[in-house]
Order: sequence, then structure tokens, then C-alpha cells
Amino acid sequence: MNRTNTYLGFSIMILVVVGVLVLLIARGMGPVLNPQNADMSEEAIAERIEPVAKLNTGEPIRPEAPEGAEAPVVAEAPEGAEAPEVAEAPEVAEAPEEAVASAEAADEAGADEGRSGQDVYNSTCIACHAAGVAGAPKFGDPAAWGPRIEKGIDTLVQNAINGFAGETGFMPPRGTCGNCSDAELEKAVKYMVSESQ
Repeated sequence: MNRTNTYLGFSIMILVVVGVLVLLIARGMGPVLNPQNADMSEEAIAERIEPVAKLNTGEPIRPEAPEGAEAPVVAEAPEGAEAPEVAEAPEVAEAPEEAVASAEAADEAGADEGRSGQDVYNSTCIACHAAGVAGAPKFGDPAAWGPRIEKGIDTLVQNAINGFAGETGFMPPRGTCGNCSDAELEKAVKYMVSESQ
């Protein structure tokens, strides 16, 4: 009995330490996890994209030959030679307005389809909401969900999309589903709420 209590106490202590570390890391990564808090000045953006945003607008880049090898010879057009003519692209007829409108409607309908709330929950949300990790309300627990549901479904959906750090827990932006659309996250929230009332 005493050994069981010791293991239980030690396990609880480890969970508390891990929870505190997760909270500290998440708060330190605020600008990364929540791009709305990131510095959006031109200088900051330029600094972030500088390593991959090198653009050559001058002479063509010619590969450098390895040491000891001769540089490749690039043939140039003889003097006085004219550049070949490039044929103009044929004119493309515009689609009728009805076809454009129906295609846009189909795109919007397809975008809203996505995965079901249950599928999103089972693929990602379950990781925290099944066990209550980082203060997440447990799936199917009306006592944990009640105060949150009182704030309204729109608030819950926005917290799922943008992230939330409160007195009772922490939720990273988009949960842990970086490939979920807003509509899919909304379905997942509604699914959890419907099963936790």
C-alpha cells in the first residue's frame, strides 16, 4: 500500500512538472504558435525571409566550376543575329458568368465539407481531451465543459482556432491540427460539446 502511494505521488509530481514545462514553453513560443502576435513590420518580415528570398534580377547565374576544373563555356549568339520571334499566345475566351458562379459555389461547398467533427477529434483532439492534458476539458465530462459552454460556441471555436491560455489550462492555436480548416475545427468543437453536455 505504501509503495503504491509513493508511485502515485511521484507520478503526480512528474505530471505537474511536465505541465508547467509545457506552459512555459508555449508562452515562450507565443509569436511562433500565434502569428497574430508576431512582429509584422517590413524589417522583421525581411529578416525572416532573407535566407530564402534571394532573387537574381541581373545577369544569369552561371554555375561555378569546382577548383581545378575549367568553367563551362556558354555559347552566345553571334553579333548581328536577331533573336527568334516568339509566337503570341492565342486569346482565351472567357467562361460564361453562370459557369463561373457554379464553379465558385462548388468550390465553397467542397471547402466546407472536409472531415467530420468526430474524425478530427479522433485524429488530433483526442491526444489532449481524452486525458485532460494541460487542463483540457475531458471529452464527455459535463462538469469540465459546462463553464466553457456557457461562454458560447463561437468563443469555443475562436479559442480552438487562435489558441487560449487561461487559469484552468492552455490550448495551442489550432489545437495540434495544423492541417485542419476553420470549418473542421468548428465541427470538432461542436462534436465535443454535443458529447459532453
